[in-house]
Amino acid sequence: MGKVYCNVAFTAILEDHHQESVMISQLLFDETAEILEEKDGFYRIASDDDETEGWIDHKNVIKISGAETLENIKEKFRNRSEVLPSFWSDLPEKTLSISRENIAKTAKSLVNTPYLHGGRSGFGLDASGFVQFVFRQYGIKLPRTLSKQAEQGEALFFAGESNAGDLAFFEDENGEIVHSGIMLNMYEIIHCYGKVRIDSVDSSGIFNKELGRHSHRLRFIRNILD
Repeated sequence: MGKVYCNVAFTAILEDHHQESVMISQLLFDETAEILEEKDGFYRIASDDDETEGWIDHKNVIKISGAETLENIKEKFRNRSEVLPSFWSDLPEKTLSISRENIAKTAKSLVNTPYLHGGRSGFGLDASGFVQFVFRQYGIKLPRTLSKQAEQGEALFFAGESNAGDLAFFEDENGEIVHSGIMLNMYEIIHCYGKVRIDSVDSSGIFNKELGRHSHRLRFIRNILD
């Protein structure tokens, strides 16, 4: 059925084909998606960036059809990236080499970015969106969902083996993965919980000093860099 091109800062990917539906993710400026279905002024799409499926308002994207190619459409909007609010403000240059130190630096530059369910840009992030956002700066594409992210790399035997840039995953009472974050060292984690924040972490999980208790129960830590 063709493709769409996102020519605005971002557009919501919704659970259903109406504006009151829950946002599950976002299609960002210059990203494309495959159209799977059209209904009531919405497209059901699969993102080319991370394969997220959902519904987007047709008014916020350009449908690529006929003789007009994707490159022709991108050329029309290329200068828009210079005037849009930057997704990357205060972040290191994208040319930085991949290192644990650089990844930690990028993650810490996002402290206090607000939580936004389904968010995956510098305007608002959820837990898995934060992890995806940080690693995307270094050309490392991670899945959108917590469950898929938790399959990446290799699990560490002990939490004490963790280093900056390792991914930590947390479970609920039923054993379902419900949260994630990026280790800064063996004792600290940066994650998006209300906002992007740094908390202490131990073998039990994340200790939130504002709450005076553990807020998330550790399931495992995974190394995706080595």
